[in-house]
Amino acid sequence: MAANYPTIVRKFTNHQDGTEYVMAGHMNTVQDEISAVQTVLGINPNVYTRAAGTTLKYATVTARLNAAQQQIDSQQRTIDGLLDASKNGWSLPISSVYASGTAIPPTKSNNHVAYPSDWYKVRWTSPIVDTDGAYSPGFYVTIPKDGWWIVTSTTTMKNPVWDVNVEHNVWVRLKIVGATPNSAAYEIAKGESSVPMNSGGWHRMSAAGGVEMFAGDRVYLEVRHDYIAQDPAQYPKSTLSASSRMQLTYIRALPNNVPSRNAFYLPDELDPEN
Repeated sequence: MAANYPTIVRKFTNHQDGTEYVMAGHMNTVQDEISAVQTVLGINPNVYTRAAGTTLKYATVTARLNAAQQQIDSQQRTIDGLLDASKNGWSLPISSVYASGTAIPPTKSNNHVAYPSDWYKVRWTSPIVDTDGAYSPGFYVTIPKDGWWIVTSTTTMKNPVWDVNVEHNVWVRLKIVGATPNSAAYEIAKGESSVPMNSGGWHRMSAAGGVEMFAGDRVYLEVRHDYIAQDPAQYPKSTLSASSRMQLTYIRALPNNVPSRNAFYLPDELDPEN
């Protein structure tokens, strides 16, 4: 008798000892179904053979199926991200802003000590690209929608001293602050540049970070610089000009039930550089 599997699952009749004879046909039917299952599973169903001939062996068929499903889930997340992007016809929020030159006074000391007041916000003077109205004149670029964003910045500042006895250092940091006036600020990226003694030229600093942000969040860039001089009296500090660009690119929507930022960020007051 032909097996039912894999077209349907055969239902077997329970047999009773001492009341009936178990005939050869009964066992033949069972054997037919077992053979049908083995034929569908094939030989070594827990082993994957690559095109090159090498094999990957799993402990069970379930383990192999789970590994395959994990790859499918990963690919699905990528597809979901692409679908999310395509909803807007690939016209995703993006902003690029420019600061032609912000006056940055020097630090108060010559030993790398950073006072909170030594950090100066860069004032953005014009948008380069601004698809969703994130730019407005001033220090902040406002996030137009909830999502995962990539934020990058580049800053240049000329070293004012070319002398064997003076080292010049510059730091930049990207920060975000919530929409409300009393929101805490959080650092998302930092960069620095040092021009050693007996050299000169330009500082070029970059900072970049990927972060979840919410509509109304404000992003800004801060700069500070200092001198390390063997004879500080001989080299008076001066205010310098910092030119910067900042780019914000929306990547995709956030999953549901994302926790509040306060649940996983270190507040500014715990940052030794504030």
